[in-house]
Amino acid sequence: MTYRISRDSRALYKSVADGWKGAGFSLWDYYYMCAMTGMSNRRVSSEARTVEFSKTVDRPYNGVMGEMAAALVSSEIERRGIGYSRDTITDLFTRLTDAAEGFSEEGRALMNHYAEGGFQIIRSSGEAPSNPAEFVLLCQRLSSR
Repeated sequence: MTYRISRDSRALYKSVADGWKGAGFSLWDYYYMCAMTGMSNRRVSSEARTVEFSKTVDRPYNGVMGEMAAALVSSEIERRGIGYSRDTITDLFTRLTDAAEGFSEEGRALMNHYAEGGFQIIRSSGEAPSNPAEFVLLCQRLSSR
């Protein structure tokens, strides 16, 4: 299983990142912000029309895999309304993570659904960020509602 985004989401990334190549705003940065927006709003999308953009987590994100996994588990507990028990947390961490890959196949699929859900929230906001700074600020604002 790979990391995936929709073509519409990729088009937004291109419009945000155009002209900012030197700013270091990667497709992984964009994906991460969309996923965090989706997770903070407990919004998943089953968007089937996605395309692969990466088979692995981008190197700068290896250092925050634990935080990403914790956010994913926490979001799933709250979205499903299943409560924070030791067994639930252990079960979700076991199912959604993988020591070698960071996320299991199920975890990567769920991250993709949250990233697409976040993109849909961003798109429905009616705002059109024109650069990475505006995009990050928009995601932050949409995540704190």
